[in-house]
Amino acid sequence: GGASRRVAAFATPPLAQFWVPGPLLTWSHDPNWLAVSLRTAPGGSYCLYLVHAVTGELRPLTDPRGVEAGDTAPCFSPDGRTVAFSRVADEFSESHVYVLPLSANLEPAGQPRKLETGHGWNTRPVWTPDGRELIFSAGTFHASKLARIVPSAVQPRAVPVDDVGESGWTPALAPRSDGGSLLVYTRRVNTSAIWKQNLTTRGGVPSSAGKPVRVIPARGMNFGPVCAPSGRRFAFISTRTGFPEV
Repeated sequence: GGASRRVAAFATPPLAQFWVPGPLLTWSHDPNWLAVSLRTAPGGSYCLYLVHAVTGELRPLTDPRGVEAGDTAPCFSPDGRTVAFSRVADEFSESHVYVLPLSANLEPAGQPRKLETGHGWNTRPVWTPDGRELIFSAGTFHASKLARIVPSAVQPRAVPVDDVGESGWTPALAPRSDGGSLLVYTRRVNTSAIWKQNLTTRGGVPSSAGKPVRVIPARGMNFGPVCAPSGRRFAFISTRTGFPEV
């Protein structure tokens, strides 16, 4: 409710440099703070900052130190004590998932840790509702599938997400009232439609329940789904009217 108001303004990458499929900002578990990907100097690396939703105050989270193209696609764990993100190398040759531990007041509590996945291109990490796993797009820039990994494991190992088809991009996750999860993702075939995959928990490990179902037909490009906290709705971007709209 109420009127919208500007909190802060940041320069986003030019369209040709949107090197990671979203998001450039996201809420933390504290409703006063958002995480945003931005650079403070022309030609510098994109870093993650916290921005206060009322005052616009900026607090740094990561610093790729000018060696990397930058950090983006932040996602906070359900308990708010870890943020996962994508770090893209110079020349956009590779991208990897990192996790950064946080204190209770969202201060960095250590150094970012790279998750070795065995893939050269890893983007858009999202946490499962129990905070145990990350699901992300893995593979190469032009051929990506969904993978899952347990960051807290002694030797984390990425494994494919079953039954999502031959491609998978921009995953989003939300809990369901029956204890399972809803996974929404972009499936790149010749057209771009939105598919869903119901998940269930067996022996403490989430697994697929049934086959993927197409919920948004391929009228134009449909991509970037984001789940509502209830798990009952999601928003996405579509070009069905001739230009991108939510």
